[in-house]
Amino acid sequence: HPAGVIAYKSRNDRLNLLEIRNNSIFAHGLKPVKKEDAEKFYNYTCDLLNEIEETMKLPNRYKEQVRFPLELPVLKL
Repeated sequence: HPAGVIAYKSRNDRLNLLEIRNNSIFAHGLKPVKKEDAEKFYNYTCDLLNEIEETMKLPNRYKEQVRFPLELPVLKL
């Protein structure tokens, strides 16, 4: 599958990032994730999705997915 071929090319980068994640408090470990590592993971994921969508001629669907709001409304009680 084209997505698998693309993902396989960057497997070493992905494995390094997954090791950071797996050892973090977000998964199985106790280490906090550094801002730089979180940004690397985010950029890696975005780049991977972009390359897959371009190769498979998909319409950049991941960019249109639901995201957390930047602001929360103030509720009046």
